[in-house]
Amino acid sequence: MASRLIIKLTGGVGNQLFQYAFGRAQSLRDARSLILDKRSYCLAKERALGRKFALDQFHIVTSEPSIVDLLYIRAMNARILGRFARAVSRSYIREETFEQDSYKLTHARPYVTGYWQSYKYFHDYRDQIRSELTFKTSVEGEPLAAMIRATGTSAVMLHIRRGDYLTETSHHLLGFDYYQRAVAHLVHAHSSELTVFVFTDDPDWARQNVRFDGVNVVIAADFRVDAERDLQLMTMCHHHVLANSTYSWWASYLCKAPGLCIAPRRWQAGMDVSAIDAILLPQWVRL
Repeated sequence: MASRLIIKLTGGVGNQLFQYAFGRAQSLRDARSLILDKRSYCLAKERALGRKFALDQFHIVTSEPSIVDLLYIRAMNARILGRFARAVSRSYIREETFEQDSYKLTHARPYVTGYWQSYKYFHDYRDQIRSELTFKTSVEGEPLAAMIRATGTSAVMLHIRRGDYLTETSHHLLGFDYYQRAVAHLVHAHSSELTVFVFTDDPDWARQNVRFDGVNVVIAADFRVDAERDLQLMTMCHHHVLANSTYSWWASYLCKAPGLCIAPRRWQAGMDVSAIDAILLPQWVRL
């Protein structure tokens, strides 16, 4: 049997895209079949957060797990025996130990777990990965898609994430001043009138608080039909103002004809500059 690479998936679509991109780059580099471990989405914790396997909306390239793969994945995830199985395995790799344990990728069936939130992991294969991460379905039926197309190069995606960022201390909740500075930067750099399309998990808050002088503002939730199409609609915008979120990161990364991308200089609580440099592309403006 050909060599395999098993990637454990966890988190929302932004995290899954980083995990896939990391695994896909490794599989291309080593000519391996890529297997995705989706077992996390059977757990109550992920279901309670509304998370599910979301990569099926893309043209991803993976292989179906064999019976041996499934048994191996089950052992790694077993509630009682899993810790022992991971400790004794010669092919188990955690993100925290990847630098010292990358030699384990030479094994026939390495099992890899982590978030892998850096473009540097897959930069050498960026064109192929972008070509695979195209959407299977069209947003032609979305009224918001027509609005974004009509706006053309004046369309700005602005992502505001609140939700769990309001309560989880590991996340850094961006102040609205960041968005004001970002839009001001775009206004200064762009000659025509801009339209800002606001994508957020808290549209009620956005309706009450999002205002920019001399700029048209559209709350995406007021015009789109299907919230699960948001990421695809976000990629259609020319300019991007990111939240400190992998969701809007991928909206900009997958944009076919990107303009300016503005990202927060501070990404997550306690994250140092080198870690932020690994996430944000060099050409992106940091504010």
